[in-house]
Amino acid sequence: MYLKESKVSADRSAGVHIKAGVLYVAVVTRVRGELELLATKRIHPNSGLPDSIRLDDLAARVRQHLSPLHVSEIGILETRSFANWKYADAFSRVFAVCAVLAASTELGVPAVTHKTGEVGRAMSLKANELKTLESSAVNESTNPTYWTTGMAEAAAVAIYIAKMRG
Repeated sequence: MYLKESKVSADRSAGVHIKAGVLYVAVVTRVRGELELLATKRIHPNSGLPDSIRLDDLAARVRQHLSPLHVSEIGILETRSFANWKYADAFSRVFAVCAVLAASTELGVPAVTHKTGEVGRAMSLKANELKTLESSAVNESTNPTYWTTGMAEAAAVAIYIAKMRG
């Protein structure tokens, strides 16, 4: 987990990217008009638990991560590939989305899914290029952990939300 020293701001957005059932969560905040990466975390579902308990556990871990960060909105990046999905692939994605939605409800924070195309347009990127988002977009001089394996897409959604709010 990556966490910067918290700066006072009510303008915080969380972006979630789900890849192979794993959640990549990035939180951005606006500081003096600039977007900065506040925190990142990769969250794996606990495969040793029965489904109902695993869902509750995953939602609780998302909530525990986001609660002290005081986000005002959560964006979930929609998938681009769903044709010819196997049931197991679809299940792990829907499972993760449900956990994020449950966590957002418990936090009292809206969560919305966003298409890759609309997020990409806001970043001047094609929908399939979100993974190429430069970490400098959130004032980072080097790529944070997991940036190239899914965190860039999570940050892109968080940035998109922040830009839409102005």
